[in-house]
Amino acid sequence: MKNFKVLMGTNRFPSLIILIVGIIVLYSSIHILFFGDEIAFIKRNEVKSVNEALHLFDKKDYDGEYYRPIVNFAAGILTYFFGYTVILYRIFNALLHIINTLLLYYLGILIFKNNRNNKFISLGAALLFLTFPIHDLAIIWHTDLTDRLMFTFYLSGLISFLKNIRVTSLSIVFFILALLSKEMAFSFPFIIFSAAYLLGKFDFKKALVSSLPYFILAIIFILLRFLVFNNNILSSNTLHAGFGLLVIVKNYALFLGVLIFPFFTYSIQEIVKNNFFAILISTLVIAVPFILIILKKVRSDKTFWFLVIFVLLAILPASRLFMKWYLYLPSSGFTLLVSYLLYSLISKERIAVIIVTLLVLLYSISLFASQRKWITLTRQADQILSKFTDDNKSELIGKKELLFLTIPAKVDNYPVLQLNFEEHLRYYLQLPISIDVLSRSNISSFDDEIILTKSDSVISLSQTNGNYFVLFGYEKNTKFVKPDLKNGELKRINIDNNFGSNESVFTFTNGKFKRIEQ
Repeated sequence: MKNFKVLMGTNRFPSLIILIVGIIVLYSSIHILFFGDEIAFIKRNEVKSVNEALHLFDKKDYDGEYYRPIVNFAAGILTYFFGYTVILYRIFNALLHIINTLLLYYLGILIFKNNRNNKFISLGAALLFLTFPIHDLAIIWHTDLTDRLMFTFYLSGLISFLKNIRVTSLSIVFFILALLSKEMAFSFPFIIFSAAYLLGKFDFKKALVSSLPYFILAIIFILLRFLVFNNNILSSNTLHAGFGLLVIVKNYALFLGVLIFPFFTYSIQEIVKNNFFAILISTLVIAVPFILIILKKVRSDKTFWFLVIFVLLAILPASRLFMKWYLYLPSSGFTLLVSYLLYSLISKERIAVIIVTLLVLLYSISLFASQRKWITLTRQADQILSKFTDDNKSELIGKKELLFLTIPAKVDNYPVLQLNFEEHLRYYLQLPISIDVLSRSNISSFDDEIILTKSDSVISLSQTNGNYFVLFGYEKNTKFVKPDLKNGELKRINIDNNFGSNESVFTFTNGKFKRIEQ
C-alpha cells in the first residue's frame, strides 16, 4: 500500500491508469457499425471544406428547437476528415470519453484538495465514471456528441474557477462554449455559486457576486436565442414539453434510481415504468435507514453537500424528459460522491480501494456486455440492409419513391433502426430516392417476421420466423384514412389503390417486413 501511495504521488500515474483502463474497456466499441440516426447526423453536418463548416454556426437543429453551433461545427470538421468511416468516429468518441474522465480526475483533485486521500478518491471516481454502464449510448452514439462536448467545456470551466475560487477568463470562455454545445450547461452558474459558498467558504453575498457573471451570461444567451434566432428554450413545444411538477418529480426519481443502479436495460426500464410507485415506495423503505446513517456522519460536511447539489442541479435542465444519456454530466458528480463516501465512511483505506475496484470491474463487465450487444445487432442490421440493397438496387434505379409497411425499429429493445431509418437506407442504396415508413416495430430478434394473408379487402400481418422485408408501392398513390394508433404504434390503417381498386385494410399485429410484389 505504501508503494502504491508513492506511485499516486504524481498525477502522471493515475492518468496512465485511466488511459489503460479506458482503452481496454472501450476497445470493442470500435467494431460497432452505424445505427439509429448517426448517418443522418453526419449528413446533416456534412461539409466540403473547413471554411464551409463555419456556416454551421447559422444552423439550428430539430426544426429550430435547439441551437448548438459548437457541436454542429465540430461534427462538420469530423465529417470532413472522417467521411463515412465508422471506425474513426468510434475511436474519436472513445478518446473524448477518456479525456472527459481525465478532466473529472483533475476536478476531483481540486474538490478534495484538503483530504489526504484526494488522489485515491479522485481516481476511484474517475474509473467509476469511465466504466459507468449506462454510458453505452453516451460514449458510442455519434449523435450524442452534444453531451460529450458540453461535458468537456463544462468541467474545464469548473476546473478553471476552482483553481483559485474566482472568476477567470478561461472559465467564462468554457462556459460560453458549453452553452453553445447543449442546454444542460445552464446549471453551471448554480454550480459555481455552490462551489464558492461551500468549497470556497464564501458568505452568501460574496458567493453570489462570484457567480454573477455566469448568471448574466446565461440570461444574455437566452435572450439572444429568443430575439435573434427566434429560438425559445423555454417553449412548451419542444421535445422536452412534458413539464409539470409531478413529471419532474417522477423523472428525478428515475434519474436517481438509474444512478444508484446503473445496470440499465430496456427490460428493467419497462418494469420500472409499469410499477413505478410500488418500486419507489419499496426503495425508500429500504434506503431511508441507510440514508439517515450517512447523513448523521456527514451532515456538516460541505464537500458532501456540494456533490449532492451538483448531481441535483446537473439533472434539473433535463428533468422534463427521461433519457439515460442525459446522465452523462450528473453521473460525474455521482461517482465523485460515491468514491468520497467510501473513503470517508470506511476507516481502512484498503477496504475502500477493494470496494471501488470491485465496482469498477462490475461496471466494466456490464459496459462490455452492452457493447457486444450493439456489435451483434448493428452487424445484423448491416447484413439486412446490404442484402436488400444488393437484391433490389437495379430495380429501384429510376424510381422516385419507396414505401415500407413496417421496419424493425427496435430489436430486443435496442433502437438499432428506430431513428432516421430513411437516411440510413438511402446511404446503403446510394440513390436519391424518397423513402417513407408507415410503421416501426419492436421485435425480439432479427429473425422475427410478419407474414401477409389477404381476404377480400382485409390484409392481416402476423408474426413468424424467417426473412425480413414487407415492401410495397413505388408510386405516390397512398391515401391514409383514419389511422388507428395504440400506445404510439400504428395498428390499423386504410390504404387506397395499392392492391387493386378496392380499399385495403392493414392490421398490424407485430413484426418485421418482407417484399410484396405489385
